Amino acid sequence: MMSATAAKPGWMGNFSPVTFSHLLKEVADESRSGAFQIVSGDSIKTVHVDKGAVRFATSNVPDDRLGASMLAHDSISKMDYQIASQKMRDDGCRFGEALLKMGRLDSKNLHRELGVQVQRIVLSLFSMSDGLCSFEANAPVGVQLPFSLSVPPLLLKGLRRVQDGRSILDALPHASTVVRMTREPDYKFDLARLARIERDVLARARDGASVGDIVRHGGIDRSAALRSCYGLLTVGLLELVPQKKKKEAIDEAEARELIEAQFVRLEQVRGEDLLGVRKNVSVPKLREAHDSLRQEWSELRMQVTADDLLEKIDRITLRLATVFKELVEKRNREGDDATRRRLIAQHETEAKKRLKEKDWNGAISVFQELIALAPEDAIFRVMLGQVMQHHPRLRDNAEEHFLLAIELSPKDPTIPLELARYYQSRGKSAAAVAAIDMVLELDPGNQEAARVLMAGSTGLH
Repeated sequence: MMSATAAKPGWMGNFSPVTFSHLLKEVADESRSGAFQIVSGDSIKTVHVDKGAVRFATSNVPDDRLGASMLAHDSISKMDYQIASQKMRDDGCRFGEALLKMGRLDSKNLHRELGVQVQRIVLSLFSMSDGLCSFEANAPVGVQLPFSLSVPPLLLKGLRRVQDGRSILDALPHASTVVRMTREPDYKFDLARLARIERDVLARARDGASVGDIVRHGGIDRSAALRSCYGLLTVGLLELVPQKKKKEAIDEAEARELIEAQFVRLEQVRGEDLLGVRKNVSVPKLREAHDSLRQEWSELRMQVTADDLLEKIDRITLRLATVFKELVEKRNREGDDATRRRLIAQHETEAKKRLKEKDWNGAISVFQELIALAPEDAIFRVMLGQVMQHHPRLRDNAEEHFLLAIELSPKDPTIPLELARYYQSRGKSAAAVAAIDMVLELDPGNQEAARVLMAGSTGLH
């Protein structure tokens, strides 16, 4: 029930707070690293996860930026904000770095404010109703917090904000499902700091109660109780109570009739019908249906002895598994090539905006995201290298991206030309000449290469 669409490398699909909570929990449980990117309208937000914990987040929404975040909870004055903003433009630095130079913050307090900003960005995702979500495993992050933010508390705080009751209801198990308070949860929450409704739900479910009974309990707001049940199940404070089913003996003739009828159905019905679910049902519901059918066929297999029936049961369970996998992959393909192209176009627009504003940090972040979306496109590597030359701490990293771009597009003479310019700017004359040689080998009559080489020669005298 609580499983989700696998956040595989390069995964892309429709966004909802419930889907995102599944994916983030899955990545955290498996201690994986990567970046989630959520695009909704004009907003682009990225959450970087390292070994299962949130390490940074970015957003192109002005209210999500560090300065706006600090203004929102009165950590700085409007005067501080204006001075720091001007210093950013003058020095080409980040807002936090500007505050450090001003002596307005020390490193410890800056890190705390960055943590608050990252949390605000992550929690804002749970107030979004729709969009597109992608996950790129091991995506690079230029900046990260010196500490990590644990995923379970973020999930619980975020899920409190979800207003779409229908999606919560669809994600919850059936109302008759019995849940109880988890005896030894993986993450230790301070129960006294939970919301009152969450404490009420835990108290009601302490020794076991159905989801329906908890929600119908007098004095509890039903929509809030549903949301709390889902949140507590997601973070592991509630757990499902295994239900022991009595195994009823089945007559061999009855078993044969059932098995052969299902065997005939295998090629006659579409995938969703085979699993007994409606069309376009969510992945958690697909998984729930598949797991239930697999369990039923496993129990039936233990009650028959005829070899032909055992073989048919095995083929039925294999077919069910195949259909389940195909349906999940179909959901994953919802983020198709057209969607990816739209995402790239939105990022390119954002990159142009950052370049026009000379927001080098922001531009670097956007180009890193473009590379994650189109890893085989050399132009984004080149542009990232060009932008990094404007960053006082990342200039040396530009070389790596020019070289990677050459690997991706070895016959394009403009890339080693950019590399030559970079080497010249760093005073590496011999390396610049070698890069020009690469240009001339690809394009012997390249006049720009000759000008760059001449400029380099002039600079040596």
